[in-house]
Amino acid sequence: MAKSIPAKKKKQTQKKGILQESIGKKLSVAIITYNEEKNIKECIESCLEIADEIVVLDSISTDKTEMISKSFSSVRFYKQRFKGHIEQKNDAIALCKYDWILSLDADERISTELKNSILSFKQKQDDETLNGLQVSRLTYHMGKFIRHSGWYPQYRYRIFKKGNAIWVGENPHDYISIQGKGSKIYGDIIHYSFRDLSHQVNTINQFSSIVAFTRQKKGKDFLF
Repeated sequence: MAKSIPAKKKKQTQKKGILQESIGKKLSVAIITYNEEKNIKECIESCLEIADEIVVLDSISTDKTEMISKSFSSVRFYKQRFKGHIEQKNDAIALCKYDWILSLDADERISTELKNSILSFKQKQDDETLNGLQVSRLTYHMGKFIRHSGWYPQYRYRIFKKGNAIWVGENPHDYISIQGKGSKIYGDIIHYSFRDLSHQVNTINQFSSIVAFTRQKKGKDFLF
């Protein structure tokens, strides 16, 4: 639990796994996981300076995801059977207690530039008409950052006001839809995607099966 720090002390000390007390807007970070022991530690660490709480909703991992997540006193850890990417992310949002939410995947990190932009945003006077912020995503693919071919910048809503946004789409391809006014914020979410070709092929096979199953349940054509 974070300790209260007098408002006059702008420079704050942060212990490992303990969030800094913020004075302006409160921000929840929502992360869904399944067997993410290789990613979750760095994902959480990248959020500690900007988050007032971190919610991890796990799909009953069989690796060390739970142990690593719980090693951070700032994390509220939950687990439930996997319902689908969209459903899990919306359930994670529902578990958040603050008005503003940042939704992340475990293989994503907050860049220094985005961290600073979020800290500045939290201190600004609230715009009652603003319900979401689009963030650019920079993908790290097989050892290289991809900044071309439509991969960058990929602006998507990732920061939003609770009650005015929802994950939609078709599993596993999801996106956030917001009601009302949106804007953009400077800085990147860094996405560490595929480690190698085998990892990419396995993910494509997994995702194509999810799409086929989703369309079958809806009575849609799922042939490729």
